[in-house]
Amino acid sequence: EKGSWNIICIFSLTFRSCFPENTLVLGAVIENGILTVNLSSDFETVANDAGLLNLATQSVLLTALPYGSINEVHFAVNGIPLKID
Repeated sequence: EKGSWNIICIFSLTFRSCFPENTLVLGAVIENGILTVNLSSDFETVANDAGLLNLATQSVLLTALPYGSINEVHFAVNGIPLKID
């Protein structure tokens, strides 16, 4: 289900969103302990910043823990998996 998803990350002792303002969650699925979150193209700016990507991953992991046994978080942008080096 599409919708906005506001997750706040603690960054340098101030609150800052890990996700660009217009980022939409296009879908999410948990398989074999891996949560894959499909986001709109607005998320690409975060994907290019290793620090913000790490914060986003940790934020999603902590937010999603009540929904099942999750060991990893993977992101996709418009259905295309992000390749993280």
